[in-house]
Amino acid sequence: MQPELGKLQWHCRRGLLELDILLNQFLSDTYSTLKDVDRHAFANLVALDDPELWQRISQPQSDEAGVPPSEQRVLNILRGIAKHKKCTAKTDEVKQSS
Repeated sequence: MQPELGKLQWHCRRGLLELDILLNQFLSDTYSTLKDVDRHAFANLVALDDPELWQRISQPQSDEAGVPPSEQRVLNILRGIAKHKKCTAKTDEVKQSS
């Protein structure tokens, strides 16, 4: 394991369970495909406190004035994963109640 990746894994462990799951999913499935500039943007994002990071992920894209393009790309990927996770969770709930 690369030292940088180990450090990121540690930073992806969050107090907010939703962020913990989302960031670790991103790290395992997407991080290795990113360009260096986007990897740096991800590292900057995981350095934020949980409430600020969750707000950035949750806010509409139209509220991203002044956010660097690389962070916008990473946030969009995170939003896509979060949206998919919500759909998957709801599908699982329906299956369990049947």
